[in-house]
Amino acid sequence: MSKLFLFVLLPIACLANTYESILLDLERQLYDAIQQSFRDRGYNPCVIYESTPISDGWRDSQFGVFYQSNTQWIFHVNLGWLYPSQCSHGYWFFSEDYGWLWSADSIFPYFYHTEQGWIYFYI
Repeated sequence: MSKLFLFVLLPIACLANTYESILLDLERQLYDAIQQSFRDRGYNPCVIYESTPISDGWRDSQFGVFYQSNTQWIFHVNLGWLYPSQCSHGYWFFSEDYGWLWSADSIFPYFYHTEQGWIYFYI
């Protein structure tokens, strides 16, 4: 019975590894596409430099508290996952929930949304 059990589970474990590698590859492709999108618009992907370390990747800034992942993505405590790109007058952020947003230290928590105009995030 144990041999039959292994015979059935082994292909399932192999499929799980295959799906995981496919998902990781798709995540990398999305990350690369977003970076290229920023470059095409003339912006350089970056982290938010004007921030203070809190602990274990968490930082505090004019934009609030966020987690700096080991990629370009940050996790903002109120806005979720964002992809920041610094420009000469502030930051562009890509959010899967909100699309493209622009803000600066001097006007935060106001954001300019590429389709809706000016919006305010109550943070």
